[in-house]
Amino acid sequence: MTTDNKSASQGSFTGRRFGRKARKSVMFTDTLARRLITASGIGSIVAVSLVGLFLVWVVLPLFTSTGLEETSSPVRASAGAGESAMVHQAMDDYGSLAWSLHTDGTVTLREVEGGAVLEQRDLRPGSEVTALKVSGHDGRTFLGFADGSIQSLKIGFEVSYLEDEDLSGSLSELAVGQRAPHGEGLIERTPENQLRLSRLAVETDEPVQVGDAPIVLIDGSERSGGMIVAALDAGGTLHDRRLSWRKNLLTGEVRVRASGSDHRLEALRTTGGEPTALILNDGGDRILLAEADGTTAVIERDGDGEFKAAGTIDLVPEEGAQLTALAFIAGRVSLAVGDDQGGLSVWFPVRESPTSRPVMKRVHELGERDGIVTTVASSGR
Repeated sequence: MTTDNKSASQGSFTGRRFGRKARKSVMFTDTLARRLITASGIGSIVAVSLVGLFLVWVVLPLFTSTGLEETSSPVRASAGAGESAMVHQAMDDYGSLAWSLHTDGTVTLREVEGGAVLEQRDLRPGSEVTALKVSGHDGRTFLGFADGSIQSLKIGFEVSYLEDEDLSGSLSELAVGQRAPHGEGLIERTPENQLRLSRLAVETDEPVQVGDAPIVLIDGSERSGGMIVAALDAGGTLHDRRLSWRKNLLTGEVRVRASGSDHRLEALRTTGGEPTALILNDGGDRILLAEADGTTAVIERDGDGEFKAAGTIDLVPEEGAQLTALAFIAGRVSLAVGDDQGGLSVWFPVRESPTSRPVMKRVHELGERDGIVTTVASSGR
């Protein structure tokens, strides 16, 4: 009896007595935690629901009809009196500027909104351009001239940012989204309140003399160690050149080094028609020389690195059809072919056996269209 009374008086193991009622601080902490957990759960559900609504809002336009709206004055691409025809056009990433390349070797920079000409540049003043080809999506261009020379250059856009104090007058007071000509470029106030100046940028390599006759067809392929260029002159000679660059460490001058060989056209094909298109694949080891009726000579490099005849294909087998458009699509492996009857097809090198050489085969027919297919271009993405 005495022992039990002693234990009851001591209470717990530590000797302290605890009441059954929680302290106010514990009650407050418990209530706060419960409410925070509840609010976090509801917030998570709301956030996930908003993400779902955003995805629905983004996808909904896919189920609506499409349309085109003219937002600027049209820029004429065809040649008029005293004008040369446009052969290529590209727009900057901001939709504010567009440059166009013309058959006379001039580049014109225009403002997209309104079509005002900001700059016109002659790529090689005093020389007559006789062949021109834009290869790839980065503005790499190859020119052939009447004196038998070729030239590589790159056309694009140059972007820089200015401070308000660098400008005067109304240019420094541009509102967000407003644009105005500045020199030979276009300046715009961005949503980040920056002044962005966009201009035409042309990187030109020095010309390379490959012969004496005018160049009539040209194409090139950019490689990691330089470029490979194939050019056909009016005398029937096919020029194969590998171009590389060497920089003088003292002066900073960049010079072009060219190496390669020349081939007579009659030794590379069995047909005798007039070539209307020359196209070089990505590896620079296959040349296609196409004629107006679609007859195309395939020319490939052999084990010694020399071009040899590798057969003939008909890119337009339909009776009476004429070849009107020829271009590699992204990757420069698949070949898109258009004709004057609205036909559009894709060709691809296929091996008929594991040990045979690849042969160009028509793998896709994209259906006929009304009218003549005059130009084929692929997406850069």
